[in-house]
Amino acid sequence: MFILPQDITIHNAKVVQTELIDYIEEQVEKKETALILDAKKVEDIDAAGLQILLSAYLTAQEEEFSFELKNDDGYLNEVLKLSGASDVLYLSKGGSSEDE
Repeated sequence: MFILPQDITIHNAKVVQTELIDYIEEQVEKKETALILDAKKVEDIDAAGLQILLSAYLTAQEEEFSFELKNDDGYLNEVLKLSGASDVLYLSKGGSSEDE
């Protein structure tokens, strides 16, 4: 499981992206079948952060992995809804776009 940082913004996007790519590569090497991102710490995300999440989702699709965002306290779910990204990215805990 990859634990997302408190902030996923343009200010740290490159670092988060690099760490997430490393995690994905580890999952591929281990022949895992899932990308699980833990959102429990996320308090701030901007367009750059959403792009990183969407890119991870697309990579999961290419690798034929399941993709899961979990442990959101509601903040990330709200941002995903407002941005329209909840149509693609669903949260397994803390709500999803299917709630409404």
